[in-house]
Amino acid sequence: MQRNRGPWAVALIAVAALCASCQQAESPRPVDPGTPAVSPSPTSPTPSPSPPIEAPTTQIDVGGHRVEAPEGTRAEAQDDGTVALTVPVSGPGALGFSLDTPADVVSGRLAGDGIWLTRPLAVTPSGSRNAPFETEGNGFAVTPPEGATGLTLLAGTALVVESEWESSTRMFVYPSLLARSLATGDPMGATALAPDVMAEVIAAHPDRKDRLSTPSALNQLACHLVGAPEKESWNLETERPDKGLVGFMVDRCN
Repeated sequence: MQRNRGPWAVALIAVAALCASCQQAESPRPVDPGTPAVSPSPTSPTPSPSPPIEAPTTQIDVGGHRVEAPEGTRAEAQDDGTVALTVPVSGPGALGFSLDTPADVVSGRLAGDGIWLTRPLAVTPSGSRNAPFETEGNGFAVTPPEGATGLTLLAGTALVVESEWESSTRMFVYPSLLARSLATGDPMGATALAPDVMAEVIAAHPDRKDRLSTPSALNQLACHLVGAPEKESWNLETERPDKGLVGFMVDRCN
């Protein structure tokens, strides 16, 4: 009987497309010399000025890092150290945040030196959706869509809660809520996150670095991030031959 791959098939197609895009560059389009250039209209209307960014006023401790968020932000610590932030939206305009480290965008996610944040989600009457954001220096500004009543995001410093050897060659990795949330629904971002997760695992087991610092172990970990972020543990078979990420995806990370 044929196995129902469901979301695995979707993730595999996305990863295969990612691999193909890395190998092929789009050919430049020829320029038609007979096409006249179009000058911008001198009567174009001047855009209205954007509402000012609301400055952060609430200080929150996230694993020893300071996060400043808009007034009224609620912070709820989870059992694994991840912090859930809920931010009220009272009107138009961007909401300002700041970190105690330069803010950057890594694979579509917010990150600093030792701290990660999920993409901000806007709460609207029709459901939650990604809210656009921009970074500058230590700060970032989130622009909620029209009709949004709040923002939600996770922040934390740990991608791994625990990792343990079941045998001399098999390891169980228990990811944090933060790592699961960073990986879910984004194969490209999940793949890019794998080296950071593996770095935490190796730091906890420096005596086994030779077994973990292999393409096979890293591809198995990336496979779990892409195809099974919700699993209780991500199991790594360190003696398994490397199949590449797509190969492990086909065999469900085995």
